[in-house]
Amino acid sequence: MAFLKEIVLVYFAINLCSGRLVKIDNLLKEDLTISATGLQDFVLPALMTKNITLENGLNTIYGTYKSCNVSECREYVTKVNLTIGHLASNMDLQCVDVKKGFNLPMKVEATPDLCLLSLCGSKMLVSMCDEEDLVIINNVVMGCKNNNNSIVNFNVECGKLAVTSDYKSDNIQKCVNIEYYTVTFAYQDWW
Repeated sequence: MAFLKEIVLVYFAINLCSGRLVKIDNLLKEDLTISATGLQDFVLPALMTKNITLENGLNTIYGTYKSCNVSECREYVTKVNLTIGHLASNMDLQCVDVKKGFNLPMKVEATPDLCLLSLCGSKMLVSMCDEEDLVIINNVVMGCKNNNNSIVNFNVECGKLAVTSDYKSDNIQKCVNIEYYTVTFAYQDWW
């Protein structure tokens, strides 16, 4: 679809007191429904910007097309889990959750790039998959079964967060003293 070639940028900027300022830019030609922890869903019109604040703790944020059927959009979604102040007041833990598949490819970048390799591979991802859905090969968690019994293969390459399909996920990192995060939803050929 042509409109997938446009980009949605979500900027996470730091607010050291109690959370993070989030600047959401919708650069698509279509309105988005934005969901974020602690806030009611809101519509972000095409080519518009909105600022929100996420509190310390576990936060999830994602966007879907406003025109998309609600049950369909909620069933398959790519989202960022951003735990603010995970190990210390200035350290965040991020993860792209692909348990239920994806709507749009996603990329997460920290500025400045002060991120450490985290729980590289299966341990962090186990918490995002029901035990009966885990795919384990040679005592290594390789993936999670989708609702349609297909496999989401984690394929984690630590230090990068990107999802270009439910078969490619570079997933987990810890970041410290970050000024802001950029979350990009885009057509997978964009990067």
